[in-house]
Amino acid sequence: MWNKEVTIKSNASREQIWNVWIDVNNWRKWDKEIKSSYINGAFKVGTYGVLKPLKGPQSKFKIVSVTKD
Repeated sequence: MWNKEVTIKSNASREQIWNVWIDVNNWRKWDKEIKSSYINGAFKVGTYGVLKPLKGPQSKFKIVSVTKD
């Protein structure tokens, strides 16, 4: 299993950050290592998606846990 964890300081509210995070189709706008990404449905447990990094193969993923705060 692949995990990625990043910590940064921001003046954005939790709600603003959450809205950016659940907008999977636009992850490439803030993660320059992503060529494309999308999910098939709502951002919730059990939803599948596809992520294509700039380098490396396209990968399918499944959301297995969601914690808003």
